[in-house]
Amino acid sequence: MEEANLYKLTKETLEKKSNLLVGNKTIRKELENIINTSIDEKKKEFDFLDINGNILIYGQPGFGKTSIIYEQMLKAKNNKYETYHLNIASLISEKMGKTAKAIDSFFKNLIEESKKYKIILLIEEIEVFLPNREGKDHDDMKRALTTFMHYMDNPINNLIIFCTTNHKDKLDKAILRRFSFIYEINSISTEMIMDFFNHDKNPFKNILEEKDKKELSILLDKKNISFSDIKLIMRKVYLKNNFTLNYKNFKEEIVNVN
Repeated sequence: MEEANLYKLTKETLEKKSNLLVGNKTIRKELENIINTSIDEKKKEFDFLDINGNILIYGQPGFGKTSIIYEQMLKAKNNKYETYHLNIASLISEKMGKTAKAIDSFFKNLIEESKKYKIILLIEEIEVFLPNREGKDHDDMKRALTTFMHYMDNPINNLIIFCTTNHKDKLDKAILRRFSFIYEINSISTEMIMDFFNHDKNPFKNILEEKDKKELSILLDKKNISFSDIKLIMRKVYLKNNFTLNYKNFKEEIVNVN
């Protein structure tokens, strides 16, 4: 499938972006079940419950929304899904004034492609182009919203659409109703941070002692920060101390986090 603003996500990219994923096991299992269930096979039940392949994941940046989706895409590769990322901001900037037509054309092509093979599509930060209808947004964007909702209304058997947003409150309620499944990813726990430290793919796994990992995990949890923030702290300590990471320096950096 060739579209100027559509990017195919390779297995290598998906592995790299999801290789240190921890926590949210229940949500991840539910998503896997959704992807592995055919709309055609459960048509009567899905129609009654208004279930489609539209999934929204929301929450603050850095807590793993996109990583969770990448993990599901990677697993879906084994079931012969093609995985794509739509750069919606680029589509809008290129087609300003004709956004609704561009979205209509994109989805028509997507539906045709889904007749040939199964597709998972990722659209990030949908609040960028889906205004609240009561707002003062450009008429073109309001038409784009209507067009998008039209395509979200009708389940397509071979198509799963993942959308993410950092600002669920900015989305029109009519849009939210188009998602059969909505998940919040907005926090981490001491246990999740411990799992992160002990992950087999974490190269620093054996540098810290278990008691130190536990103490650092508790400190980080109290700071209420994201995994992205934790990696940022680790990078600062690692570079500041000549490419080494130890308990003392790590703890000092955590304590200094505001």
